[in-house]
Amino acid sequence: MREYQNMTMTLKILVIDSVQDTLDEISNILADNFELVPFLTPKEAIFNIDKIAPDFIVLGNELSGGNGADLCKEIKKSKIHQNIPIVIISEQYSPSFIQKCYQAGAYDTIEKVLLADLLLLKLKSFQQQRHENFEMKQQFQQAQNLALDAMKSNSRLGQVMVFIEHSYGVNQIETLAQRLFHQLESLSLTGYLWTCINKKENFFGHDGNVPAKEEALLSVETNENRFVDVKSNTVVLFPHIRLLITNMPINDEHEYGQIKDLLPVIMGAMNAKIEAIEEQTIMTEQAQKLTDSFLNIKETMVTLAAGLNHNNKVCITLLEKMYVELQASLPGLALEFTQEEFILNLAQNTVEKLTDKLNNTDETNKKLAQILLTMQKLVNEQNTVIEQIKQDLVSSHADVEEDYEDIELF
Repeated sequence: MREYQNMTMTLKILVIDSVQDTLDEISNILADNFELVPFLTPKEAIFNIDKIAPDFIVLGNELSGGNGADLCKEIKKSKIHQNIPIVIISEQYSPSFIQKCYQAGAYDTIEKVLLADLLLLKLKSFQQQRHENFEMKQQFQQAQNLALDAMKSNSRLGQVMVFIEHSYGVNQIETLAQRLFHQLESLSLTGYLWTCINKKENFFGHDGNVPAKEEALLSVETNENRFVDVKSNTVVLFPHIRLLITNMPINDEHEYGQIKDLLPVIMGAMNAKIEAIEEQTIMTEQAQKLTDSFLNIKETMVTLAAGLNHNNKVCITLLEKMYVELQASLPGLALEFTQEEFILNLAQNTVEKLTDKLNNTDETNKKLAQILLTMQKLVNEQNTVIEQIKQDLVSSHADVEEDYEDIELF
């Protein structure tokens, strides 16, 4: 924080020189642009340097009790002050002096006769360079933060992609709910879930329970809004599924926005899967109803065929009995022989014709048998379809569970 303030405020310059005239001259040069803290004695300056916390130090070379290069070396021994730039001013300007100053850790040197021309330029140049360095650090930090946000977003997106991929193979709504709560936990979220499959409602909680208040929030009618916010609660609405998040990070706008971008993707995949489960459930029920209808028709036709055969046998028996009784009764009627013969022949012919007709039901029975075989075949095929759907609903969960546990998220 202090570094940022120093970047935006006037630099604080510590000036140490044992000659008052030199201090006054430096003050005249720098006072309009910088905050100056002057000292005549090096000992006093060193004593107060921590309190002053200067951004830059200007030293005279001719000091009481030493020289600028030695004082520079002493200041640089401290880890706190070793990065503070120091300019040393001297009347005796020579290559050996410059070398000694740089070896002591000086930022630069200035010959005193050029003080008025160079000191302000060097400090302004330093200030500009420092400001540019700060801006570069700021830009780097922003780029780093963006990169971290991108990595975080990509990691979350990768988790969501894995969740969606493995949801395709799950056909148990309970397993889907568990997967969803596991996904929410990775986002530091807790919530409750409502689903509707074939007009049957189900409620699921992250802890296994759904309190009455949360159940009421999940029971709201679906409207045109995808999100409904109630304080820190957010309800995500889809036709077959609703999710109540109870701890949305409403105080963190960036995090809140990222989560709101991810939730529709997760919930959209869940809704599509539930629609597929609903279709499978309806298909199973319809197939079962069709199978039951085939069985009922088959049983009715079996009963009809059995009744038809039974009735035919009863009719033939009754006709034969009638003919026998007619033979026994005719002599007592005092009819002529030709009349008796005529009646008996007529009755016999009638019985024979009716018996032939009744006996022709064998052909009908054969046709009924063929129909019954066809019906049985259809029943078997329907049962096979139903069993396959049920097996898919059960086995797909086991097939996916092992892969899901082993997945490594990036």
